[in-house]
Amino acid sequence: MIAAPRVIRDCGFRFSVMDGWVLGVGLCATGYAWLWIAEFAWLIPFVLLHFLAFCNVFRIQRSLELIWALSFVINAGLWLTDFTPMALLCLFATQLPLTFGLLIIALNRPDYHGIFCRRLNPHLDLHQPTASADRQGERSEGG
Repeated sequence: MIAAPRVIRDCGFRFSVMDGWVLGVGLCATGYAWLWIAEFAWLIPFVLLHFLAFCNVFRIQRSLELIWALSFVINAGLWLTDFTPMALLCLFATQLPLTFGLLIIALNRPDYHGIFCRRLNPHLDLHQPTASADRQGERSEGG
């Protein structure tokens, strides 16, 4: 019987030209937004840097990304009702612990394939991507 070839997982940090464009446009949008909404323009890089961290650096699972996004929308709705700089700081202060918690969960998963994954998970190649992940592509795993 012939053994099926093992799939070597794509892992570690990744950055594409499109990622650079998104970050560049986000930087320009932040500068422009500052003219209109002052400190609240910080929401743009806050979200974009989380996107970069989740999809390119740590490459966390899609469900964890969605948990973060939903909680951000809920937190923003709760904190930004009075539209003050203190409310913005409170939003960041409540969202960052969730970010770190989700990263800890992702780093401890057997299928973690972000930065330093070979050091954190030396048996990564033994964990094969699921069939649904193969059909949906890399984006289903994170980023």
